[in-house]
Amino acid sequence: MPGNQAFVPVEVGFIVDVTIADPGAGNQIAYTLPDDYLYKLELFYFLFEADGNVANRYIYVELIDGAANLRASLAALGSVGVNANVNFTYAKNMQHVVSTDLHRHATLPDAWIPGGWGLRTQMINNQVGDLFTNIRLTCARYREQN
Repeated sequence: MPGNQAFVPVEVGFIVDVTIADPGAGNQIAYTLPDDYLYKLELFYFLFEADGNVANRYIYVELIDGAANLRASLAALGSVGVNANVNFTYAKNMQHVVSTDLHRHATLPDAWIPGGWGLRTQMINNQVGDLFTNIRLTCARYREQN
């Protein structure tokens, strides 16, 4: 019938694997998703290398909107101590995975994320020599419908 239309999103997207540049010692990860697309986050991975300063570091991954307003905060359980190298994996549908001293895990939300939003890390007790490396983001990218 003319005039009787419904929009049903069709989940046919492209998988995008992004290598995010290392932010340098003492700095946090920050990445903005490109505009004109919608995203579903699949996997976010990084290696965190703590420097020799004694401190328990607590690392959060945050989802922020285009105006830098916090929309979600994702914590991997446990702190990171002095001189530790820890792999962090945030993945969709991750369940029943035990975090260890070398591996921390958390579940990503199953939500539509607009382009222009960003992912960043925030850390309690950040030290000057702390370093994020091997940063990878895998997501499904969909053309935004207008």
